[in-house]
Amino acid sequence: MTLVDFIRLIVHNIKLLVLIPVVMAAAVYYLVKDMPDKYQATTLIYTGIASGYNLESNGGGRVDYFSANNAFDNMINTIKAKETQKEVALSLLTQHLVLTKHDPTILGRKAYQKLQQLVPAQAKKEFLVKGNPKATYEKMLAATHTSGSWINGLLNSSHPYYSYRAMGKVSAKRKGSSDMITIGYHSDDEGVSRHTLSFLLEKFAARHKFLKKSETGDVVAYFQRQLAKAKAKLNGVEDRLKDFRERGRILNYYEQTKFIASKKEDITDAHKKEVGNLEASKAVLKELERKLDLNQAFFLKNDEILTKKTRLSNLVVAMTLQRTDTSKAKIYKSANQAALKTEVNKLKKSLKKDVLDLYNYRHSTEGIAIEDLLAKWLNNLVAVEQSRARAKVLGERLSDIDREYDRFAPLGSGLKKLEREVGVEERAYIEILHGLNQALLRQQNIELSSNLEIVDMPSVIRQANKKMMLVILAFLVGAFGTLGFVIATELLDSTLKSPQRATRVTELPLAGALPIHRIKMKEHHQKVEKALVNQICNQITQWTSGVSQPIVTITSTQIQEGKSFLSGAIAKNFRLSGKKVLQVNPANSSNAHRYKSDREYAVTPEIAHQASITPWVNEGENYDLILVELPALVQGQIPVKILDQAALNLLIVRSNRAWKNADKHLTSSHLSNKGAESNQYRNALVLNGVRPHYLEELVGEYGQSPSIRSWVKRIFRFEFKVKKFKVKRT
Repeated sequence: MTLVDFIRLIVHNIKLLVLIPVVMAAAVYYLVKDMPDKYQATTLIYTGIASGYNLESNGGGRVDYFSANNAFDNMINTIKAKETQKEVALSLLTQHLVLTKHDPTILGRKAYQKLQQLVPAQAKKEFLVKGNPKATYEKMLAATHTSGSWINGLLNSSHPYYSYRAMGKVSAKRKGSSDMITIGYHSDDEGVSRHTLSFLLEKFAARHKFLKKSETGDVVAYFQRQLAKAKAKLNGVEDRLKDFRERGRILNYYEQTKFIASKKEDITDAHKKEVGNLEASKAVLKELERKLDLNQAFFLKNDEILTKKTRLSNLVVAMTLQRTDTSKAKIYKSANQAALKTEVNKLKKSLKKDVLDLYNYRHSTEGIAIEDLLAKWLNNLVAVEQSRARAKVLGERLSDIDREYDRFAPLGSGLKKLEREVGVEERAYIEILHGLNQALLRQQNIELSSNLEIVDMPSVIRQANKKMMLVILAFLVGAFGTLGFVIATELLDSTLKSPQRATRVTELPLAGALPIHRIKMKEHHQKVEKALVNQICNQITQWTSGVSQPIVTITSTQIQEGKSFLSGAIAKNFRLSGKKVLQVNPANSSNAHRYKSDREYAVTPEIAHQASITPWVNEGENYDLILVELPALVQGQIPVKILDQAALNLLIVRSNRAWKNADKHLTSSHLSNKGAESNQYRNALVLNGVRPHYLEELVGEYGQSPSIRSWVKRIFRFEFKVKKFKVKRT
């Protein structure tokens, strides 16, 4: 399809291309003329998910974008959750029900009047609590859990304010890659748009906080229960350890055993040393007594000396016991160390004097002064008693330590077992306590971070309705839809429509074409029709030249194709040029009885067996052309032999129909070029009822005076006329 063909197609269907878009635009305008304005409400909230600071922030940590996106998705889904929508719708309905009169900041006048008609009296009586919006809301919320309630019906309806469908218009999306979420909602009422977002922020914040708290609430409760159990176990083991220590009189087992071992070693060494000292002192004392010739008999003879010696020994033992172990000197409570010492010294002097008085000689047998020997004897006597006392005390102390050893030995394993149990329970308790602290920290962090900040309070912008846009859109859809339909129809059109296409489809040479014939034709169309008839007659003359009294048949594959019109036009044209023409027509033809010389025949089954045209020609008459109009091939009553005798068979076909398989079969069966010369045709095609613009293929712009239409066509064809055209001669 060329550009000129496209423009011609538009011009040809201009009425349809204008009427349909106008009708569609008018219909849309009528439907949307009462469309209300829209009020768009928006708000902006800050979440702090990605970059906000909280108790778990470490300052240098990398942002987990997957977790951040997941958190934003959770928040947006919470906003669009059905439960959130229900709470917002009920809050909005509660606010409107408690109104006693119209308030433009909350609900418009028309919407308020519709609300009064919407809510039945029974529903008002059941749910409305005057002066108490909270109680009204609680009643309606409780009614949603009852099947078949009026509230559920309203929520599931298509109401523009109080239904799930209306709440579905809430939009929520993350603002770029920031921590903010933009929430939008639109309706036909300014107050409804603003308060819907206000209620949405309130319900969403509460639900978001509840969901965040529920994440750690169960965890905290679990750790608290486990901590109580661990504490009870730890207290039980510690009480057993305490009882064990009290029964075993253990302050610090390991220090006590270490002290006992060290003390035993020291006392053992001291005891052995003291025993050695005692034996040495006894030996020295015995030697001194030998030198002094002091024996048991000596002391027995003098009771006073013996008494004093015994008294001195007891005092020395008492002094020694006081220094080593005061608990062993209870019988000497009245005497202190100084008194004992003084008394010992007195006894020493007295005993020394008595012993000296007992002896009547001044020197011993070895010539040693008796006073010196006696002093040494007294000192060794005291030393022996002291060593004996200390050895006794150390022996007793060593026995006490052995008993302590025997007591502590079996306590170690039991104590170790209890301490191990305490350690296990203590570690378990600490681990659970650590888990609890982490859960509490997480809970506190969630409570702090779940507080959403409103950056922009809900603001409302009035948006003009789209009536004009819809009207324009309807017009454009109608225009382009109609244009598309026209183009598709043209492209899918399988009719012959143009001479060029008819020649290609029928595979017959073109003898000519005829325009659409109208009773009242313009002068230009009359000229074109006359020129086309002349072309057909010229073709007939050319193809029948050299044939005396040529026979030209005119037929068609289908009825009502214009055979009679073509036959009459050809006959008229030849007669006007002085030719003698015989026209043979069926009895029912429109050309019957038009000329006296014409012949007609009855269309009967016998006509198919007619061998020649002799019955229709007067004997002795000669004609320049014999035109024979035959019935349509589809009727079957065709004189085949006459077709074979004809110099030319013209097949006329209407341009507004398709060339079907039946047409192909009929033409191939009845029309044949057998015996035709190379420069002549036996069969030719005449296309009837061709649209004027397709006839330009044959006549161009014949008979047309220069006009705007002609100039436009030339422009689209890029045919520019040059005023002066000079031919360069060589």
